[in-house]
Amino acid sequence: MTIRETVAEKKLRMVFEHSGTAQTEAVYFLELEPDQKVDGFRVKVGGKPAEAELLAADKARKIYEEIVAKRKDPALLEYYGYQLLRIRLFPIPPKSRFEVEIETVEPLRADGGLVRVNTLNAAPSSVVRPLAAMTVEATITSAHAVKSVFSPTHAVDVARKNEREARLTYAKKDYAPTGPFTFYYSLDDRDIGATLLAFAEPGEDGAFMLTITPPVEGERLPRDVVFCVDTSGSMAENGKIDQVKTALKRVIDTLTDRDRFNIVTFATEADDWRNEMADATADWRTSAKAWIDREMRARGGTNVEEGLKLALGHRFRDEATRIVVLLSDGNPTIGERDTQKLVAGATGRGVRLFAFGVGFDVNTRLLDRLAIENGGDRQYIHPNEDASLVLDGFAQKIDAPLVASPALAFGEGVTEVYPKVLPDIFRGGSLVVFGRVKGDGPRRIELTGNAGGKRVSRAYDVRFGSDPRHAFVPRLWAIQKIDFLLDEIRARGAAKELVDHIIELSKKHAVVTPYTAFLMTEDTPTAAAARQLDANLRRSQGSNFTGEYDWNQGRNAQSWRGAYNNEAQVLAQNEALGRGPSAKAVQQTLAQNRVVGNRAYYNRGSAWTEASYAAQNARAIKFASDEYFAFLRANPSAAQTLALGTNVTFRHNDEWIRVE
Repeated sequence: MTIRETVAEKKLRMVFEHSGTAQTEAVYFLELEPDQKVDGFRVKVGGKPAEAELLAADKARKIYEEIVAKRKDPALLEYYGYQLLRIRLFPIPPKSRFEVEIETVEPLRADGGLVRVNTLNAAPSSVVRPLAAMTVEATITSAHAVKSVFSPTHAVDVARKNEREARLTYAKKDYAPTGPFTFYYSLDDRDIGATLLAFAEPGEDGAFMLTITPPVEGERLPRDVVFCVDTSGSMAENGKIDQVKTALKRVIDTLTDRDRFNIVTFATEADDWRNEMADATADWRTSAKAWIDREMRARGGTNVEEGLKLALGHRFRDEATRIVVLLSDGNPTIGERDTQKLVAGATGRGVRLFAFGVGFDVNTRLLDRLAIENGGDRQYIHPNEDASLVLDGFAQKIDAPLVASPALAFGEGVTEVYPKVLPDIFRGGSLVVFGRVKGDGPRRIELTGNAGGKRVSRAYDVRFGSDPRHAFVPRLWAIQKIDFLLDEIRARGAAKELVDHIIELSKKHAVVTPYTAFLMTEDTPTAAAARQLDANLRRSQGSNFTGEYDWNQGRNAQSWRGAYNNEAQVLAQNEALGRGPSAKAVQQTLAQNRVVGNRAYYNRGSAWTEASYAAQNARAIKFASDEYFAFLRANPSAAQTLALGTNVTFRHNDEWIRVE
């Protein structure tokens, strides 16, 4: 796909296989959104031009209804109300493979500088089996700066040549479709851009997603980095110390002459490479790597207190981004061991602390709180995982800080904003913030922070208007809220109101963590669910938040925090349930629960039920009856819910409907 300004030239290439033994014919339908304008299209089958017909939404509806009635399968209703491009395929030889190519030219609409793009949908979620492979490539160029580029549906990669050009790519083998492929990009000539998406159910507060995007070529801030490395005896197990040494040397090589750094090790006691930070010149980097090879050995106990005290006691420059990188594989065994006291002693220094837990014996609650309270992040590395690869990714992420110590002011009506402590903004990244809002009127958001050695302030006039196309936003907010609440109960205990709120949000938005995995397969009342969650928490407390169970909790929380798209959310669910990332596992999860718009549905005994259903009276409608299709025509917005199956219970306006 090539996008110039707001015109998209799309090309879809599909490979089909006919496994039958007789010649056949078929009709291929490609869905296009109701308001998707097509200035022209061209179709080839087997490399030769083929006839195709663009059917308007009204005519397409009749075809959808005919297929559903004939096959007794409502899956295609996912696209009811869409336009259709109809292509007749004939003849198709037996035992053959053939290609279909579709090219379209489509004008795109920019709303406040934000452009939404749907790919040509070759892989609807109604397909019966996984595709062998799926790839998407899109190049975006504009006379304006291309700021935020993201997908709420798939885990895409974005690369930038300059401010006015971006390239989006996606590639996956053994692909199980989870829904249409959609992405957004914003055009914004301000040096620090802002994009806001919002959605509200009628009568409820709205949820919003705010993305702050720095310039591609902005002036990077210098960094002061202290590496605080656990060298206790347990680090000798499974080659962990050798992996960490290799990883540390590779990260040091990414530092620049504007940066400064030092290395602190802690075992029974803490020690450092130098008694002050060194400029990250080539000579000092070489010296540090030689010291790592010569001096870094695994022995003794784990004195986290002394290690943190020495690392945080450095003199950091005011104009620099101040970073401490903590790598540890265990619990404190020497010095202060109380998590709250250790966290209190490490907080309030104006330093971003990034924690890496290596192996199953790490104290996940300690690393969680150290990272949360200090505006950093935490990652958990599997015993069989290569720590150097994990730290390579981290080094790329923090390579070029552009905005340090950011703060946002929203004014009245905005609540429950997450994350609570905003991270610094680095080149190639964005600051993504979620919250709740009352009303949909215009508001001014103010951003302050440090950039280019100066205190900067930017104001953005936005409107929190609800858009049904952004119905995915409340779930993204709920993910961050649940993460915050789980951190709270792990740190301070399971207060009833927090546990009940986690259960409510988990059910409503289908957010499955290891603590709440039982909600996936059981229709558990809130009181019983709260008892189960409390029992899971006590299990963590009993092990002092160490061991494989709690490592899985930390790793899964890490997956959910970054699950800004539907594909990543399904994979986070699979991880919580102990399933892998394969297409078969994805389909298994999608057969148990789905999110349609802003509502979660669970499959209980071959019947799909909306999460908020509590045995209310429901109007029964027989599947594929005249009443069914009459309801569908009068309420096309319900089509995606009806597409779930032949037995569905859901809320429509103020009425409950049961299709059976």
